[in-house]
Amino acid sequence: EIGRFDDIIGHGLLSWIPEGLQDELLAACNRLLSPRGLAHISFNVNPGARDLMWLREKLLYHVRGLDSPRDRAAAAWKFAHFIAKVQETRNGLRDAYMKKVLGTFGKMTNPETYFYHEFLEADNNPLLLTEFTEKADRNGLRYLGEACPRHRTLDSIEPGLANVIRQFSDDPRVQEQYLDLALETNFRRAILCRDDATVGEPVRDALPSTWSATCHGTPDGTDEEGRACFVRSSGRRIGTNDGPTAAALEKICAAWPAACSLGELRACFGEGGDGPLGAEASHVLHGLYRDDFIKLQMHWPSIATVVTERPTASSLVRSLAGKRDRIPNQYHGNMTMDDAVTLLLLAKLDGTRDRNDLATLLLAAVR
Repeated sequence: EIGRFDDIIGHGLLSWIPEGLQDELLAACNRLLSPRGLAHISFNVNPGARDLMWLREKLLYHVRGLDSPRDRAAAAWKFAHFIAKVQETRNGLRDAYMKKVLGTFGKMTNPETYFYHEFLEADNNPLLLTEFTEKADRNGLRYLGEACPRHRTLDSIEPGLANVIRQFSDDPRVQEQYLDLALETNFRRAILCRDDATVGEPVRDALPSTWSATCHGTPDGTDEEGRACFVRSSGRRIGTNDGPTAAALEKICAAWPAACSLGELRACFGEGGDGPLGAEASHVLHGLYRDDFIKLQMHWPSIATVVTERPTASSLVRSLAGKRDRIPNQYHGNMTMDDAVTLLLLAKLDGTRDRNDLATLLLAAVR
């Protein structure tokens, strides 16, 4: 009775409910999706997720006498550090993995909460990709592909290896399954639609010139092989000896924090016109996207690159500034702002106040 929806998001849910409820969740997606709607379902994937099970078993034993989720989470977090400390003196099979796990969770604002979700939930039922797609089929859904395609499609790996996988099967789902087996994939973000939906295939060839590209990165000189290098804010680094690719990356990086329309990149590849990009440009940009170095968007918000006379923050940011210190930005990420002055100013940036007005507000707050 609540209607149908263009988007249904089930993140961090499918693997952490009993198997029967997994089918109920997918059936609900089928029932509630609009004719062209999409469901975004993330889940833990075998065989890689099995690497989590050995740690889960240790942690569940350690917290067996505790009832409170908060106490269980705190005790498990401390015990995981104890395991890592013991392993520092050894060279076991899983030692490096333990350090990686703690490093990843340690960067989170509240690592114990997520640690509990990943390792201590009552249910943790990873699936093979093919098991997931079979479940989707049974519940009237069609698997369209991976939302984050890096290392998830044949296009993302070396052509010779891709050809070997094609010899195993000509079914795209089975080909992706072989990739998971080879790469020890442990997590996927799948996109589904109703099996009767008129949803087109993802764009694979010519990219529309109206799309945008972004990259929070900078040129980083040349390497010993003479390749032009670029480094992202995350530390990820790539190099290329292809002139048009280097020129496009320079232009995309220089535009940050604004986006660079794909039409603006035509000149880098010697193209003209105003229709979709040509084969070379589209191939390069697809590759940079699959390598997780640039982002491609159909739509991009208006980003201010200079402070205007009467600066404006979104109504969402202004409403949250007085309630929390993790504030969402235009890139759908969170920024930690934990000083009182910043939060006070954010709450007042409604586009009606200039510098003098904001200074007056601050002085009043100090008094």
